[in-house]
Amino acid sequence: MSTKHIEEQMKDVGELAATYMQTYLKDNDVNSSNNLSSNIDVKVKESNDIIDVSIEMPEYGKFVDEGRKGKGPYDRKTYKRGGGFPPIKAIKEWIKEKPISLKGGVKLETAAFLIGRKIYEEGIKPKPFIQTSIERAIEDSEDAVYDALENDIGFTIEESFTTNKTVKKTK
Repeated sequence: MSTKHIEEQMKDVGELAATYMQTYLKDNDVNSSNNLSSNIDVKVKESNDIIDVSIEMPEYGKFVDEGRKGKGPYDRKTYKRGGGFPPIKAIKEWIKEKPISLKGGVKLETAAFLIGRKIYEEGIKPKPFIQTSIERAIEDSEDAVYDALENDIGFTIEESFTTNKTVKKTK
């Protein structure tokens, strides 16, 4: 079956979702360095009549979206507390991108440790932008997706009849 129209439309839905994500990040002042929103990419792959749309972004987008647990109470079943200590290297990169001015002789390593400790103790509040953006894009594109699917099915039927011109008599 031809999937030209539906493939194009699915890419459009993915790009609309990416646009909604970028708008959310900007409107909610979540994207101080602009790194996350400028690195949201849509990829479409078609294989064996299956269309796969993926939206890729930097790994920390997951933590922006879902938040991060603080240390929380001790869990007697798993013998663990909530989230672990965040990676200092990532925090140092974030400080450099932001940029945060370090006053009073505070070193980058110290500032990163203090920010990491705060995240470890209190966590990060979630800012759900991924699923809500995808759902909104699908809802806003529903009619166009159905139209594209209808076009592809119609084209496939028409192509089938013009290619296979033989008609068999039945008894």
